[in-house]
Amino acid sequence: MIDDIAEILDEWKTEVMPRVRVGIKELRAEYPDFERERRTEYLKGRMEEMIFKTFYLMNDYDDLSKGNDVDSRLFVGGQIIGSIKTIRKLQGEIIALRRPEGTNKNEITEDMKQRAREVPFESLLPGELKRGRCACPIHGGKNVMSFEVKDNRGKCYSCHWSGDTVQFVMDTQGKNFPDAVRYLIA
Repeated sequence: MIDDIAEILDEWKTEVMPRVRVGIKELRAEYPDFERERRTEYLKGRMEEMIFKTFYLMNDYDDLSKGNDVDSRLFVGGQIIGSIKTIRKLQGEIIALRRPEGTNKNEITEDMKQRAREVPFESLLPGELKRGRCACPIHGGKNVMSFEVKDNRGKCYSCHWSGDTVQFVMDTQGKNFPDAVRYLIA
């Protein structure tokens, strides 16, 4: 029996797989956009699943907000945020797949990155700094001493977030890197 299995596997490797590979190459030559279209369809399906999951989580969050179970609310709230970030990533990939190959709308130069990182961190914060500190805008903390701005970088001692102005815009506004850089230098 083991010899039969080995013989079938050998036939598969030497005869069937080469024919499959040739068939795939022919299809790719005949339909050059096939992979992009299939990937787009997959991403749309995945995004639809994530949207439904997010709605269910939001419903759970509403149910939990009627009670006193803060830990469960925080957990579900974190899952909602994670789902929304995933949806945004899927949207970005779908948009990128719609662009013709060889074009890169997201090209960011080193000069643009440098100018974005030089934007004063304080100008992005919702409130004022007191002695270089404020409440954390990332996790919405109430401790006015938890978030520190030093050398144009922010750091929270409660949620352990740290980053520059570009990372801050990405995390607080849900933008991707190129959009965050463009936002800061606009």
